Amino acid sequence: MIGKLLRLVPGWAWLALLAAVAGALGWWRIEALTAQRDAARAQAEKSEDLAAALQSALDYRRAEAQRLNAALADREAALSDANEQIDAKRRDLRQMEKTDAETRDWAAQPLPVGVGDWVRRLGEDRAGGDDAERAAAPADTSTGAASDE
Repeated sequence: MIGKLLRLVPGWAWLALLAAVAGALGWWRIEALTAQRDAARAQAEKSEDLAAALQSALDYRRAEAQRLNAALADREAALSDANEQIDAKRRDLRQMEKTDAETRDWAAQPLPVGVGDWVRRLGEDRAGGDDAERAAAPADTSTGAASDE
């Protein structure tokens, strides 16, 4: 039965049907590849945008790190300079104690207790920039209460 049906249809019709099927399959494959290409382009564009954003963030972080390093270097230089000045003043004071009798007599006097305590606290964290404010504020001695610190 199939053989009879095959013989009834001319050869050129079978070739035309085969060409139509091949064309449809080719068109379907081209559409699939076009969709894949478009998806790949969209993904590449997203990736490029993300890469640009990450590069911008990285550039900002690098600039911030350089700025902080420069500030730290400036701070270290200022601290070193201050330490050198303190050492020079101490050397000058020691020299004056050795050579000047009036200075030697002054340096030999005992320190008042409050001054000695304040000088010892200078190196501690709680003796920061608020020392001047505490020194300027008069103590409340009318009630005899101790201060908070």
